[in-house]
Amino acid sequence: MALTAKQRRFVIEYPIDSNGTQAAIRAGYSEATAGQIGFQLLQRTDILEGIAKREEELAAAAGVTVEGILRDWQLIKDADPSELIWIEIRCCRHCYGAGHEYEWNEWEWRKACEAAAAHRCGSKCEQPCERGNPPFPAGGLGFTPHRPPVQGCPNCKGDGEQFTKIADMRNVSPAARRLIAGVKQTKDGIEIKMRDQTDAVKNLAQFRGMMVTRGEISGPGGGAIPVASATVNLSELTDAQLLFIATRGGSVGGIIEGNSQDTLSLKQLEASSSP
Repeated sequence: MALTAKQRRFVIEYPIDSNGTQAAIRAGYSEATAGQIGFQLLQRTDILEGIAKREEELAAAAGVTVEGILRDWQLIKDADPSELIWIEIRCCRHCYGAGHEYEWNEWEWRKACEAAAAHRCGSKCEQPCERGNPPFPAGGLGFTPHRPPVQGCPNCKGDGEQFTKIADMRNVSPAARRLIAGVKQTKDGIEIKMRDQTDAVKNLAQFRGMMVTRGEISGPGGGAIPVASATVNLSELTDAQLLFIATRGGSVGGIIEGNSQDTLSLKQLEASSSP
């Protein structure tokens, strides 16, 4: 049976949010009955086939494949966040200085000497002015920062100095690059937003059947779901209605009580007697 215009629209709308009620509303059905109609449409094989075809078309257009999604999840799961940002502990200026005095490097000491030689005292200088005196490198001129702290250092007490380091994004691994959700410049520095690795693990586990999502359906106020029953007097059915029941392939009692896999509603019975 060919689909109606509204049914075709429902097939197009449903993949947007996988919400039968909202898809029915967007397809042009009444809001009052959209929930019921959406549920009924999703029971039809031709509608489900149409939706599956539409989803395949959308996935192909977007270049989305199951393999690609699984690969991305795996990359996010395996990524090491410390490849992107880490805390580096360095020695302080006094750790390796002679007698734990301030240790210079040669370049900065030379620049300090040049600044002292160029200084000319003015009205703002406190007397006696010492800004014209070159600094004495009591701790030496061999400072390099990439050394571990010294436990006996009287200045840092062995804790050293902490520096936050951010990787050059051009050089990180594919997994670390996929972990990045965004980068933002703030007043305090650069902020790296990362994707949730726990979600990636859950997604992979669910795909492989390792996790089962269980839900509970309840009635109003958390109570039992109200069930309506109907009694049909078989003697009041027409021959056409009885024949319709027989051709459905289930027992009369089973169909009326709703125990057959092919449940028959009273509306179907009424429709079967229509010309």
